[in-house]
Amino acid sequence: MVISLDLIAGVLGFLFTLLIFSYVLGDNPLFRIAVYIFVGVSSGYIAAVAWWQVVMPRLVNPFMAAISSGTLLQAGLILVPLLGALMLLVFPHVTGLGRIPMAFLVGVGAAVTIAGAVIGTLIPQVMGT
Repeated sequence: MVISLDLIAGVLGFLFTLLIFSYVLGDNPLFRIAVYIFVGVSSGYIAAVAWWQVVMPRLVNPFMAAISSGTLLQAGLILVPLLGALMLLVFPHVTGLGRIPMAFLVGVGAAVTIAGAVIGTLIPQVMGT
């Protein structure tokens, strides 16, 4: 007897639907188990997508290619975002090292917002008058 993947997915979907609907009876351990599983699976999925679609192709692979080709300037420029990420992740509250990349991110975000408002709203209104 072969059990298909569609059958397993259907049974799991039905089971999780019942677990979520058990909240109607009040906050119970079955509902909490379902919520913890949903949160864990979704955070694991987001971490895997971020690793394989952002960190690897945009940071690790170019860094390895720069080291293997011998262009130290390019490798040094790639190290800047890596150092900023490490400062944010490893040292968020230790000696204020996490403040440096956070200040950079806030400054870049403010500059993009102000430039977008000026170019997209203010300049067209001035040109219209």
